[in-house]
Amino acid sequence: MLPKKLEQGAVLNVRRAVQKFRTSNPDTYEANKTELDQALQKDMATLGSQKERLTQEVETAVTQTKERLEKAAEMKKKQEEAKEAENNRRREVKEKAEELLGAFEKLVTKAETGAKGTAEEAEPFAGDAEMKLSKIESCAGAVEVAGNDTMAVVKECSEFLAKEGATIRNVPSVAGEAAHTIPADLNKLVARMNAAKTSTQATMSKTIATKANRIKKAVAKDKHDKGLAVFKKYDTDKDGKLSRREIQAYGKGAFSFSIPTEALDNICRILIKGDSKGVEKADYNRLRVMVGVAREAVLDAKRKVAREEREKMVEKTKEKLTASIATTSDLIKEAVEGVTKAEKAATTQKATATASEMVTLANETDTVIEAAKASLATARDAVTSVSADTEPELKGFLTTEVKKLNNVLNPLEQKVTKAIAISARFREQAVKKNNAELEKLRIDGLATIFHHQGSKKLDSAGVYAAFDKKKKKKVEESAFVAFFKTCDLKEDEERMSEEDAGRLFGHLDDDEKGHLTKEQFMNLIRKFMKVAKASVMTEDTSTKSKPLRRLNEGEVLEALTGPTAVEGEEITRIKVKAMTDDVEGWVTPVGNRGTVFIEDGGDKFKVVKQTILTGAFLIGGESALKDRTLKVGEILQVREWAKKEEVSGLMRMKVQVKSDGTIGYVTSVGNTGITFVESI
Repeated sequence: MLPKKLEQGAVLNVRRAVQKFRTSNPDTYEANKTELDQALQKDMATLGSQKERLTQEVETAVTQTKERLEKAAEMKKKQEEAKEAENNRRREVKEKAEELLGAFEKLVTKAETGAKGTAEEAEPFAGDAEMKLSKIESCAGAVEVAGNDTMAVVKECSEFLAKEGATIRNVPSVAGEAAHTIPADLNKLVARMNAAKTSTQATMSKTIATKANRIKKAVAKDKHDKGLAVFKKYDTDKDGKLSRREIQAYGKGAFSFSIPTEALDNICRILIKGDSKGVEKADYNRLRVMVGVAREAVLDAKRKVAREEREKMVEKTKEKLTASIATTSDLIKEAVEGVTKAEKAATTQKATATASEMVTLANETDTVIEAAKASLATARDAVTSVSADTEPELKGFLTTEVKKLNNVLNPLEQKVTKAIAISARFREQAVKKNNAELEKLRIDGLATIFHHQGSKKLDSAGVYAAFDKKKKKKVEESAFVAFFKTCDLKEDEERMSEEDAGRLFGHLDDDEKGHLTKEQFMNLIRKFMKVAKASVMTEDTSTKSKPLRRLNEGEVLEALTGPTAVEGEEITRIKVKAMTDDVEGWVTPVGNRGTVFIEDGGDKFKVVKQTILTGAFLIGGESALKDRTLKVGEILQVREWAKKEEVSGLMRMKVQVKSDGTIGYVTSVGNTGITFVESI
């Protein structure tokens, strides 16, 4: 057996060779492999028990290192291929940029050629030679056309640069190749483009200014030449001068103006020099100016006369306007007084008065307000009349005066509007109060009639006979009022005054016919009651008479008589008809111990389906009342019970709306059986 120390040394040597081999690269692989094989061969005999293990480690190291180097070689190959692909892509980008740069250079060259052509077209303007108007226009037109064409090319260059500039500038370099100059070349082309643009714009601007100056000179020359033609025209003796006689002829012929002697003397003294026989050609312009001055002097004299006459006319017009303004001011003062009265009348109305007094007061206030409105309208018309068109010189004066009038007038309209609103609210209060008073009169009046009916033991026909004693088949106001003077009253009941009875009749006669028909009156006095506590209906007035049937709580009954005293009993009895089965009998309204068995009711209805209130029984019939929507939940008081409208088949009844007192007709049941209002 080999010594342990010798074996360990051999293992260490081999492992050092393995470790070195593992670090091999493609260049050192063969040398390190040879060194590893030699180390293994050299120490193979001394490895002892580690021989097999070390041999396996060497094989593993060789395999792993070989695989590692193969992978590295593969990766390097891929990297080189990727690098070459990137270089090819960059070459394509560069070629594309060079192609675009070439196209851009062609456009720039075209723009430079256009700029040069524009400058060449403008060359005729460079010298001082005289040019005719036609030549000036032609040259300027050519410059404009050439300049516009060039600017169109410049615009094309700019659009090309905006679209392709980034592609041309952002060209990457190719590894291994010389750096390109594409961005720098592009900048040079942009500078050339801008230079062509600036040059063209400068040429066009200069041409515009030069054209204006040239035209001005040409026009002046033409004018001068025409002036000389005029000079020659009036130089009748052809001596090259205009004599005194020829100057006068010039004034008449050229300006239709006869030069005054004084002005002609002055012209000759200044313009005819020494022994000269007339005005020289060189002084023609001065002659023209002096004739013009003399002409203006004559016109000024005429204008002065016209101005003085107009000033007198304007002054008279102003006096008339001042008088009109004063009259208008007086009208406005009257309007102020009227509006003040209207304000006072509107603000002193008292809502504590009776309804009649309130209505009277509202009418009086409206009369005052209407007078104020009329006065205000008159004043406004006067201001409008004063504000009509006048002479221009007086417009400032008139505007100021009208503004003063309006400053007083405008607030009055607001005050009148306020007074109208106050009066309208007061009238609305009066109407509501009047409706409330009339409703109370109606309730009290019907209660009195009902008591009288019972006191006199009358049926409905008997009550009607008390109102229509002359059997006219209608109830007139006089008979209505007379009834309340003599009818039976409850104990401690105050008798209705003649005035209130007249108001009640007018309230009931809502058609304003001056009478109530029998049908209307019979409908009016119909009284309905509701069973408040279950009781019994009997055959006669006595509670001991034969019972007819039981009355259930909530049933609706129609009263056929008033409260009738029962002999031997401390109660009153009323004859009624049950609305459910038409059974007629007697009931006790209030027991001898104060128990209420029946009470007023059954004549009030509630809207259960939205419908309309109309002024006429026939839907669509003529009426002063505008149709009004009745919403679900509104309460209605019956004025005339429902009857069938034959044309439409609707059941229609006359009612008064509890919320606002409006009286009209409503459909209670439709022709298909739909219920619009129900009894409550």
